Amino acid sequence: MLISIKRFIVLSCILPLAACFGVELDVEFHEDETVTLTTFMSFSKDAFEMIGADAEGGACEGAETSITETEITCISAETVSLATAISDGLSTGDANSGNDMKASIRRINDNVIAISLPLEVNNPQAQEGESNPEMEAALAASFEGQNFRMWVTGKKILASNGTITEDERSSLLSFPMIEIVNGKGDLPSSFEVVLEYR
Repeated sequence: MLISIKRFIVLSCILPLAACFGVELDVEFHEDETVTLTTFMSFSKDAFEMIGADAEGGACEGAETSITETEITCISAETVSLATAISDGLSTGDANSGNDMKASIRRINDNVIAISLPLEVNNPQAQEGESNPEMEAALAASFEGQNFRMWVTGKKILASNGTITEDERSSLLSFPMIEIVNGKGDLPSSFEVVLEYR
């Protein structure tokens, strides 16, 4: 079970004191016709405990937990066949939770595929029709200077609306998490990548 982009954002928002260190989603296409989706979220251990939560137990429901003296990292990974990802979509969440956001993948030729990862980044409070200036101020302070990062990796990136790395193996889309709170910025509706995977 993978943690969706939306669930990452919501969890961050209900932990406004957690001083989130990083939120990241990685999609890697392998030459053996498989795809691995890995999600990460790191936040301050002390701040997590300040709100009365147990850092040692249940910090990362449904995900692997890595705990150091200063931070907690939730890690969730799953590998599926490329054929399944193309036919069913690459699930970035739990379909039973209502938070499932499927990335669509299509084959261009034997070695080239295109992937579209929907962002749908919205202020969770705005979705509920509520406004809480104090909470939004706390969220803004918590998210200041932090980024949400999405990676797509394969043999060679051919085109992307993200930033392609120098070795042309990966593309990165990164945006300030503060945009989740203030609803501003110039985010695309999806992260688009065309790549050779073998």
